[in-house]
Amino acid sequence: MKKLKSLKVKMPLIIISIVIVFIIILIAITDFKASDTIKNTAFSGYQNTASGYASLIDTWFEYQLTVANTYTKSKEIKTYLSERTEESKNEVLNYIKDVKALNSYFINIGLSDVNGNVLLDSDDQNLIGKNILDLNPDVKAKINSNEKNLFGHEIRISEITGSFSLILLERVFNNNNQLTGYIYIFYWIGLH
Repeated sequence: MKKLKSLKVKMPLIIISIVIVFIIILIAITDFKASDTIKNTAFSGYQNTASGYASLIDTWFEYQLTVANTYTKSKEIKTYLSERTEESKNEVLNYIKDVKALNSYFINIGLSDVNGNVLLDSDDQNLIGKNILDLNPDVKAKINSNEKNLFGHEIRISEITGSFSLILLERVFNNNNQLTGYIYIFYWIGLH
């Protein structure tokens, strides 16, 4: 008992106790800081990933709008919507079927007059005579507000495939810059 009261024993015990307290405090601070840094890094990583996917999706939409705009410049489409002869109908039908075959995201592609009445469709003959604008009221609202490129806001179930689809509608102008109709494209929305 006398030895526990001696300075030789008390000093090392006090020093060891202080060191242990400091080590515990350092471990707690380090753990807190590391945990906070890991959380911030993970959040930042998720945020960057989401931002990257958003940018990718925006790029895809921009590309599809550019592609659709390019199709509106085709001689076959312009000729058919201006003349509507049987010969131009066969040419444009072959053309839109070829265009559809080139893009794996297309469910179907078609043409309508200026009122939205479907004239031709690559895959769904039941659409002919129906009004594409009445079938897609969100696009009709955009047409009425004179928006240039028209992607629908509503994802619908395709009558052709039964999968989710989204419509793109693009105005077609003749060489005198008069509206002659619309090209519409239904896109397959899903994972490849």
